[in-house]
Amino acid sequence: PICYSFCTLLRRDGNHGSPPPLPLIMLNAFKNFDAYPKTLDDFKDKWIPGACISMTSMVVIIVIIVGEVGMYSTVMQRHSLYVDTEVTGTIDVHLNISFPKVPCVVLNIDMVDSFGDTMLEVKRRSIKKIRLNADGSVHKVEDDKHIQDDEHVKKLKQEGYCGSCYGAELKKEECCNTCDQVREAYERRGWSFALFDSIEQCAGERLAKQLAVSAHEGCNIQGDLRVSKVQGALHLSPGRSFVGSQIRLSELIEEQTFDISHTIHKLAFGKEFPGLINPLDLRDHLNPEQGQGLYQFHIKVVPTRFENLNGNVLDTNQYSVTEHFTTKTSGVGPGVYFTYDLSPVRVHITESLQHRSLLHFVTSLCAAVGGVFTVAGLLDSLLYHGHRRLSRKSD
Repeated sequence: PICYSFCTLLRRDGNHGSPPPLPLIMLNAFKNFDAYPKTLDDFKDKWIPGACISMTSMVVIIVIIVGEVGMYSTVMQRHSLYVDTEVTGTIDVHLNISFPKVPCVVLNIDMVDSFGDTMLEVKRRSIKKIRLNADGSVHKVEDDKHIQDDEHVKKLKQEGYCGSCYGAELKKEECCNTCDQVREAYERRGWSFALFDSIEQCAGERLAKQLAVSAHEGCNIQGDLRVSKVQGALHLSPGRSFVGSQIRLSELIEEQTFDISHTIHKLAFGKEFPGLINPLDLRDHLNPEQGQGLYQFHIKVVPTRFENLNGNVLDTNQYSVTEHFTTKTSGVGPGVYFTYDLSPVRVHITESLQHRSLLHFVTSLCAAVGGVFTVAGLLDSLLYHGHRRLSRKSD
């Protein structure tokens, strides 16, 4: 082809007596490598079915491109299982539960694990109680005095307790262990009993009074707890807790009935990661009989290691749960009881892309687009030549 182009140029310029320039010869020779020769527009036969096939092909190509780009940017998660060899550590529990018909003054949170460690009346710095009105809105005035009264009630239960008579005692060694005894000592002196709100022996009466005032309120409990990586239990129930012969008791509310209906806004055992589903989140549990009941949730915590595309590793937990409700609470007391146990198997989740590399993505895209063009060309050619043959036979 190169020699043919060179000879043709010499014949065309022979009358002028000068050979063509070398760049022109090389350019014309390079054109012969064109694998896609074009025909003149005058020799092209365009028809309506071909236009329909072309438009359909363009739509299909656009859909394929969008799908391939979406698939390329889609992050997949690959799961693998292995035995968890980490036997020590802690778990962060994130809790947010609302009790629309149990006031905060009597709602209590206890935790205990298989090591025997207990957290009776979990400290306020980790769990916050928010008073709710009957319509579910947040109570504007927060009264923390009942927390101090809780401490006073527990102090009154201690053995050998000898309460002060606040200056009204007749003998130096006289003890006033109840609110009535302090009141009687003041009456003997002829003093006015005006210290009801500050006397620790009257904490129980103050709590009962506050309970009567807030009887139509609800309570929202939210916060974070850090527990040992062992089997344990979390109890939320009305009452004041103290330990006696290894039995959990409630006081001040024996004659009252509470509706333990609640909404679990969030319950998680560790930090969240993409794709995590906490089965108890945003769950309503309504007592059908509007009376006392016991909700039991048995949770299996699964240690999980999540590794994202950047290689960052997050150690957290997932969980599964089974639940049970009963109105028979004899010996246990009404409330919401979570018992959790650790799974011996750890889940390793690794993020990856659908395509292995950018080159793999480009290859798949070109193959799909080229395939559409090829199929469309074959279909157009089949229809066109078939139409021509039928036209010739009819003529």
